[in-house]
Amino acid sequence: MSTHTATIHGSFDGAHLFFSSDYSEKSVEAEKEFVRVAVASNILANEFYKALAQFKNAIIDVLKQSHKECYEKALEEDKAYKEQVEAENQRLLNSYRIVSEEEAKALFDRLDSGEEVEVQVIRKSCNLSLTKVRLKKSDGTYFLNGDREIKEDAVTTYITKSRVPL
Repeated sequence: MSTHTATIHGSFDGAHLFFSSDYSEKSVEAEKEFVRVAVASNILANEFYKALAQFKNAIIDVLKQSHKECYEKALEEDKAYKEQVEAENQRLLNSYRIVSEEEAKALFDRLDSGEEVEVQVIRKSCNLSLTKVRLKKSDGTYFLNGDREIKEDAVTTYITKSRVPL
């Protein structure tokens, strides 16, 4: 049985293996087998990590697809909602007309005589809405809904933009 001094350098996933000692030939063969197994294990580990990365990417793809489907569904619902709002807004606009000049003059005359005048105006937002407001003139001051003081140009806007049913 001969004795050899051998230094074996191996690598297992970045961790270096160093063997330095006196070995018999059987020992050297055992160490070579160890390195062969370590290298094979490293190859298997690399394959495992590749498979794991593919699995992760597959999960990400499924999540992206799911998110895309949810996003597309939300867009469809949003589009349907917008179409519904537009249809309702158009229905409202088609059901009421702006008062004529004669009707507006009559409303101003009633205000000047001290009467409270109720008019309907369309509030503009995403959803148009018909709102009733009360206007009154007292001692030269205009009031909205009984208690809120407003300027004359606001009263003019309320009256000239007021709506009546068709």
